[in-house]
Amino acid sequence: MVRVAIVLFCSLLMASPAFACGIMEKADPKVGSMVESADHVTLTFSQVIVPASSNIRIINAAGNVVMAVKPVGSDGDTVLTLKTSQPLAPGKYKVSWNVLWKDCGSISPGTYKFTVTGQ
Repeated sequence: MVRVAIVLFCSLLMASPAFACGIMEKADPKVGSMVESADHVTLTFSQVIVPASSNIRIINAAGNVVMAVKPVGSDGDTVLTLKTSQPLAPGKYKVSWNVLWKDCGSISPGTYKFTVTGQ
């Protein structure tokens, strides 16, 4: 009987909303890519996000944040876009984000890198 209760309790924990958070499914520029130029970063997630409570930062190879304004996104959507004021200079960049998932209420961070070749 105790074993049944433990199994039921564990199955309830696994079905909780905390396990329903999403992941980043697609990025533009693509993860690890080498692009000729870039004037935006667009992230597509697997779950609905809350854009007003989410952010994207673009960081250069020296570790300096080159762009960190609020990204554009619509309520009930899965896409965030950060447009730069001018194309990024050639170099290596890291994109860092924090998104608030609408369904599970958690904030998840993430990063990826890409390179602008300028050619």
